[in-house]
Amino acid sequence: MKLKNKPGSGSKNFVFSSNLWIGVGAAVLVFLLFLIPFINRFELLTLDYRFQNRPDHPVNPAIVLIGIDDVSLNKIGRWPWPRSYHGQMIEILKEAEAKVIGLDILFTEPSDDPAEDQTLAQAIAKSKNVSLPFFFNTPQPDPTGLFSSSQPINPVPVIKKNAAGVWQINVLPDQDGITRSVPLVIRANDQLHPTLGLGLALSYLNISPEKLKSARNRLEITDFQGKKSLIPIDRRGRMVVNFAGKPDCFITYPWEEVFTSYLQEKSGEKPAIPLNRFKNKIVLIGNQASGSGDVKPTSVSPIFPMFVLHANVLNNILEKDFLVRPNSLVRFLIVLALGLAVTAVVNRERQRLMRGVIFSGLLLIIYCLVALQLFNKNIWLGLAAPFSVVFLTCLSGTLNNLRTERREKNFIRSTFQRYVAPEVIDKLLSEKDAVNLGGNRRKVTILFADIHGFTPLSEKLPPEEVVELLNESLTVIAAAIFKYKGTLDKFIGDCVMAVFGAPLAQKNQELMAIKSALEMKKEIIEVSNKWSAKLGIKVEIGIGINTGEAVIGNIGSAERMDYTAIGDEVNLAQRLQSLTTAGQIMVSESTFRAVAESVSGTIQPPVQVKGKVKPFTFYEVHGLKQE
Repeated sequence: MKLKNKPGSGSKNFVFSSNLWIGVGAAVLVFLLFLIPFINRFELLTLDYRFQNRPDHPVNPAIVLIGIDDVSLNKIGRWPWPRSYHGQMIEILKEAEAKVIGLDILFTEPSDDPAEDQTLAQAIAKSKNVSLPFFFNTPQPDPTGLFSSSQPINPVPVIKKNAAGVWQINVLPDQDGITRSVPLVIRANDQLHPTLGLGLALSYLNISPEKLKSARNRLEITDFQGKKSLIPIDRRGRMVVNFAGKPDCFITYPWEEVFTSYLQEKSGEKPAIPLNRFKNKIVLIGNQASGSGDVKPTSVSPIFPMFVLHANVLNNILEKDFLVRPNSLVRFLIVLALGLAVTAVVNRERQRLMRGVIFSGLLLIIYCLVALQLFNKNIWLGLAAPFSVVFLTCLSGTLNNLRTERREKNFIRSTFQRYVAPEVIDKLLSEKDAVNLGGNRRKVTILFADIHGFTPLSEKLPPEEVVELLNESLTVIAAAIFKYKGTLDKFIGDCVMAVFGAPLAQKNQELMAIKSALEMKKEIIEVSNKWSAKLGIKVEIGIGINTGEAVIGNIGSAERMDYTAIGDEVNLAQRLQSLTTAGQIMVSESTFRAVAESVSGTIQPPVQVKGKVKPFTFYEVHGLKQE
């Protein structure tokens, strides 16, 4: 049986190898793609989803917000307010013994009335604990990786002069316009300028900004006792804001209510907001009115006041509640591990494609559940890239399996269709894992059928009639082999070799071989009668059958191979055939013992076979016993 290819034992290895490269390739491709900001947006959207559906995190009780809301604007007047109003609020909070006061309100241009600036400046000087904001114009990454700028837009000098701290409030949204991180520090003139939330934390903890040190993926803070704290940042110095919840998760009082409560308390009335609530607190004041330029989209809400964003930064630092994302290497290894895991699943279930898809889906679900649970513990594992690599690997691996499956089926069909019956082909296609074309040792029954006296007969006939006679004889022999599920191994001139029990196992292979032999003998008699009437020629065959272990598989050279059986048991079957006279069926003792209850036969005188110590016992088969 000539084979054009050798997918046998190497086929599974080939499929696993190709699927392995698919898993590795998918992991590398997905990881690189998610370095592109536009594609990484999908991961950021999963981050937003997790923030929006996560339980609120604790808020440090020292943080109190005062919001300039729509009600305050309606009662006090349109924005911007006179700066003396802010001075009055600072005086109120100073009287209420607030520890740190922060204003997320820019005073970068002089007021039309210099007295207004002076009033605010005096309140700041008197309070001694007021932090003011400024911003940098167009900060860009410097050679160290941090954002830097030489263009600070500071508060007017008279207001800035007596501020306890002046902190930058640059917020750099992602490409989709959503703010998810804040540059904790921006470099200018060889100094690190903290963001407002970090600056307020430093003021509250009595830590000098000079104690800040930027290390790789960490911002190091050293307090007055020499104790160091590490804040996770990226190479640009940005910290992913670990939002505590929606904007209202912080204690927030309307500006107008605080001011009114102060007046009520001074007049002896019961204030709506007791001012002692601000004692020893960090009070951050900012604009939260609808339509304000200080309200922008963030992960948790499309309408989010920026001063609350800075409050979240402050809270992260005070609570040490940081969102930690694994570094690039760990993220790649996670993606690679998922790609290889899906490869293993798809390869293992390559005969059951839907199971492979289902198991891959279950693997992804388990990973997502783990990632969601870890997010609640402040660990940000990617979702979009893992989903992509699982989907891509599963799809590619499944398509590769389908392609390999189709190729294997085509190979099996093209290899065996001329040598086994059609129903055996169908079974081979459904049970091809049972076929080891690479070689194995198994029990088989070997049949040799030879046309007796064909050589002298062929010398008496014209070549055309020789071929016609031979083809007709071999056709009925092959049909008898196929009828009883045997495999036509090869034609050897006027001899035929058949194997029962390979490539598919047969429980009753010995009986099938004998029935096939009896069928051959019957059909050859009809062929003989035809040619006897036509040319006076008699056609007879002799058949030898033996059962035993043989090596089955691809045997030959790289250019030409046979799927065949080799070994002593094959040689014995051929030897039995050589002992037959015309019309005889000789079988070995091992074959006859397996069918003794169904087949009639007579034992023959033992013969000595080369390579065997004991004489060889065999039987002549006469037919099937009557049931």
